[in-house]
Amino acid sequence: MSAVVLMIAGLLGFPRVPWRSRFLGLIILIPVIFLLNIARIAGLYWTGAHIPRWFGPSHVYVWQTVVITVTAVLLLIWLSWNSRDHAVSS
Repeated sequence: MSAVVLMIAGLLGFPRVPWRSRFLGLIILIPVIFLLNIARIAGLYWTGAHIPRWFGPSHVYVWQTVVITVTAVLLLIWLSWNSRDHAVSS
């Protein structure tokens, strides 16, 4: 959930980008984060079933870091794309 909040805050808080681009970013990127979360759950299930002693560290350290990092990278890609697009159209 914190990854979705990070994405929403980044998309809506970025100045000088048309609202249409912001909403398009939300429509595209939030489902990507949800798909990543499904992969996280599947990975945690596999870890719990096959390597139970690694479940805790995988849940707390590995997957949280992966989800937040991927979210930040997606946000940076969106910001860079929209900054470039806005600079060209000005």
